[in-house]
Amino acid sequence: MLPERIAESIDEWFEKDYRATFYERVQYLVESEPLFENLPLAPRYARTLEYILARISVLIQPGERIVGSVKEIIPTAEQAQLVDELSRQWWDIPLEEIQKKALFFYSYGWLRRRPPWFMSMGHLALDWEGIITRGLADYEQHAAEVLSRPELPGAGRVHRALRRAGRRRCGG
Repeated sequence: MLPERIAESIDEWFEKDYRATFYERVQYLVESEPLFENLPLAPRYARTLEYILARISVLIQPGERIVGSVKEIIPTAEQAQLVDELSRQWWDIPLEEIQKKALFFYSYGWLRRRPPWFMSMGHLALDWEGIITRGLADYEQHAAEVLSRPELPGAGRVHRALRRAGRRRCGG
């Protein structure tokens, strides 16, 4: 049998309006783009991530032990139009231009609704199983080892942004 909070969360997912989306990330991507557009890709990514994580709403649901909710809204027609326009600006350009802007590139289908300068393979989907089984201290130690590598410019800023976001979610 599932714990009560988990069962409620599953019910909420099935009852949620299909139009609900995590729109804050769009808002903060738009705000951050002119701030960091002249930086090299890795520092730009790090600064963008730091900017977004410092500003997104932290929602703590009753009974949650691991906080991971994001603020979702049903976008207005104007907000949906903005997202469509951003997608056109980011992707309705020649492939050569995309290659110049992107950290890595897979396919147009996979890239839908992502800006080329802020690609992610799951920056909002942490390894929860590893965090729970190995603990945060293990991740901290591994991060320190990785961050000591000189070939990873911007990694320290990404790490600090994730730490600050973690503290916000833990109430500290």
